[in-house]
Amino acid sequence: MFMYLHPFTGWFNLCQECSVLDGTGMCQSNHIALKKLSGLEDNDIIFSNFSSNVYSPSFYVAVDHERQKIILTVRGTLSLQDVITDMVCDTEIIPGYSEDFLAHKGMLISARNIRDACLENNVLTRAYERYPDYSLLVLGHSLGAGTAAILSFLLLPEYPNLQCFAYGPPGGLLSVPAVEKSREFVVSTVVDVEFSTRLSLNSIQELRDAVLRAIQCNSKPKWKLTLTQVAGLFRGNEDEELPLIQGCSNSQILPSGETRLFPPGKVVFLKRTEDQTQGCCDQHKNYSINSDL
Repeated sequence: MFMYLHPFTGWFNLCQECSVLDGTGMCQSNHIALKKLSGLEDNDIIFSNFSSNVYSPSFYVAVDHERQKIILTVRGTLSLQDVITDMVCDTEIIPGYSEDFLAHKGMLISARNIRDACLENNVLTRAYERYPDYSLLVLGHSLGAGTAAILSFLLLPEYPNLQCFAYGPPGGLLSVPAVEKSREFVVSTVVDVEFSTRLSLNSIQELRDAVLRAIQCNSKPKWKLTLTQVAGLFRGNEDEELPLIQGCSNSQILPSGETRLFPPGKVVFLKRTEDQTQGCCDQHKNYSINSDL
């Protein structure tokens, strides 16, 4: 992530401080990047795992002394292995809960693996031995947000006062009963037209059904419809109805029969409003807030 934000100077900045080698003889660039992005010190980072495999996203555990929080943060989709985890869209029962508490299987397996890694390394135990009065906060974005929300279910029996903040969580994550339960400890944040929260297996199936339905009920040549729509985009007619779907009834879309999954917790929606520009380059993005808290 540091390299994405500093594409031209990132390696130089990291190598300047990269005088310490880890156990494999490799430069600790990930550790240094984490400190630069978060402002954490070495003593604040209790555990970190920067290797990313299928069902095993990167994560770290650190301490926020100002807010008295032990923070477990899960990284979002960044590697091909993360994409594979995203694509395992089957449902599975969340361990320790009733049969109607279903979750995205790929992220549930990831949450279990992170929990097991924390247990094997006594991560949270060591953290609470040092800071017994702190509370647990679980964070994540995108894939990390979904994994963090499910991980919170797994940790809740041992840490009943935990909180979870999920930024841009997947749209197809939890069944309705699980969503209702998650509202007790999960807050999700969605920024304007964020893609990940609108994406789910059901939304993809509905898009497929809508395209097939529109093709069937429209007799115009498809090449002509495509050119008309492309020309409309260049003219800026964004509010015009797509000619491909005019006159088609939504009743023709058949339900997939799969269990519907939804984003976790209480949702805070930030809608982009008009930006303010100060000077030639200083632009402030403004958002209005819609929340079900």
